[in-house]
Amino acid sequence: MSVIDILTRVDAICKKYDKYDVAQKDSNVSGDDAFGRLYASVESDIESALQVKGLSTEELAARNDLVLALPDRIQAIPDGSAAPPKPSRGWELQLLVQKSNLIRDEGLDMISEGLHTLKNMANDMNEVDKATADLKNTNVRLKDTVNQCVEEMNMIATSDGLSCMMSLVKFFPQPPYDNLSGSEPYIDLATIQLT
Repeated sequence: MSVIDILTRVDAICKKYDKYDVAQKDSNVSGDDAFGRLYASVESDIESALQVKGLSTEELAARNDLVLALPDRIQAIPDGSAAPPKPSRGWELQLLVQKSNLIRDEGLDMISEGLHTLKNMANDMNEVDKATADLKNTNVRLKDTVNQCVEEMNMIATSDGLSCMMSLVKFFPQPPYDNLSGSEPYIDLATIQLT
């Protein structure tokens, strides 16, 4: 309850019991009325407490502290039902720190695995680059070898072809040429040597 709630409640109670006001019925109060005397003394105490003109700053600060502590004191009064204990919130911070550490460790593990995978990929790429370079060198050498073989085969084929033709020419009969008829002179192809 706040101070305003308390004051409102007190005002409502005072209005309810205005008919018992001692100041109005001062003349009717008898000396043997205990309630009337008690009520008058409480009323005078309240009036003296409301006059705060002569308070020092320490007393005013003390009263402010009392007013601030009043709701806690009111709540501390047992009303027959057990109130649940106030939860301690210190463990929440510890759980939060543990959770953040766990998340950080998982993230670092993922980063470590990723770096390890990248390292393996780089090693594999280096091996592929070396194999590609070796393959290019081998292809160049193979191309040179094939070109040399083709040239040699062409030369062999040419020389073999000519020698085959020469040997075949030997077996053909030689046509008779006579110079008088104006035909070409006979050339013996077997006697021609290739260089």
